[in-house]
Amino acid sequence: MEEFKLYKQIYDQVLDYADAEFISRLVRWGLNTHKLLKINGRLLETMDTQDNDSMFIYAASTAVIIGEFGRFAFGQGNYFPDGCEINLTSLDLELGDIKGYLNGYPDIDPSTIGGMYRGDYYIDLQDIWETIFEYNKDTHKNLYEHYKKQGGKDPNFEIYRSLIVAFDATMEGGFGGYNFVTEHFQY
Repeated sequence: MEEFKLYKQIYDQVLDYADAEFISRLVRWGLNTHKLLKINGRLLETMDTQDNDSMFIYAASTAVIIGEFGRFAFGQGNYFPDGCEINLTSLDLELGDIKGYLNGYPDIDPSTIGGMYRGDYYIDLQDIWETIFEYNKDTHKNLYEHYKKQGGKDPNFEIYRSLIVAFDATMEGGFGGYNFVTEHFQY
């Protein structure tokens, strides 16, 4: 599946936004982050996955970063709904393709993960939550190093500013998101 399409489908499923252009702008931030990590040889690899260049997990991870950043920066609530599910079938993936990302893998019973609905297989975002946190922390570390190498006085501010630009917002009222960035995308 084409990169933009995969990211867009995951962002549409994870983020609770209706504006297609807005989501596309956020997708570009996620893709640019993924490409930057790839170019610098900084992509994490997880055993027992068939995820080309870790596109699936980076799309899910950056969607969570964006959703949480939006919540902290702009206080507009949580951007991924409780019980959020990802349709693997629509992404041309099967559970076996991403099993290495599942919480508790390899000591997990696959029958307790996800389920079928109208012929499509879904997993809960919570099923990969531990991996998402790991990838979020590593993404922050690598973005920080990248901006530091570029000579930025405050690499965290550069990360923050890139997210503000993705939201197409002013810095005004958005500094709550700066703390989220300085905490390595953890909360």
